[in-house]
Amino acid sequence: RGCIGLCAFCKGRQLFGRYRMKKAVDIVNELEFHFNRYNINYFVVCDNLLNGNVFELERICDLLIERKLPINWEGQGIPNRKMTLSLLQKMRKAGCCKMQWGLECGSDKVLQNIRKGRLFTVDEAEEVIKCSHNAGIHTELFIIVGLPGEDNNEFIKTENFVRRNHMYIDLIKSVNTLHLVHGTDLLDHAEEYGLFIPKHD
Repeated sequence: RGCIGLCAFCKGRQLFGRYRMKKAVDIVNELEFHFNRYNINYFVVCDNLLNGNVFELERICDLLIERKLPINWEGQGIPNRKMTLSLLQKMRKAGCCKMQWGLECGSDKVLQNIRKGRLFTVDEAEEVIKCSHNAGIHTELFIIVGLPGEDNNEFIKTENFVRRNHMYIDLIKSVNTLHLVHGTDLLDHAEEYGLFIPKHD
């Protein structure tokens, strides 16, 4: 539960708090239970991200491989430099068949504006997406249009990112316009982000 990020547009951290994760052995025991008891062999991690603790993530993979549990799983993640080719290959061997990466945009300037630049750079995200695909994992992206500081030049950087990496991207999961959510830093301090919010009587 929770998130390692403090992205300006997202309310996840406020709703669910800091990132915390069950121990790998407890997670694998639960997966094994549902497989043996209910014959469930496909699992979707619905939390904000599954790679907030890379050590436990790798331990999960080691245990799944060790137990030869015949399951497949998918989830969302942050495309940061900790997601190496060797880890992604191990994830694939352990049954990870799909990853949805929260790229948001292909501009380092915009990533910094929304406080996501502390998590990864565009170059790091590009490497993760390539490695994810090369590891045999179905690779999808989330993109947001209209983030603070995104003029036409910055938008073109996102477009170019997709174009030069199209062979590694299996699906653009969504292209959403920026949605201002109550309780987020982006809405609470809109003027600091260069946004104008009309006042209503």
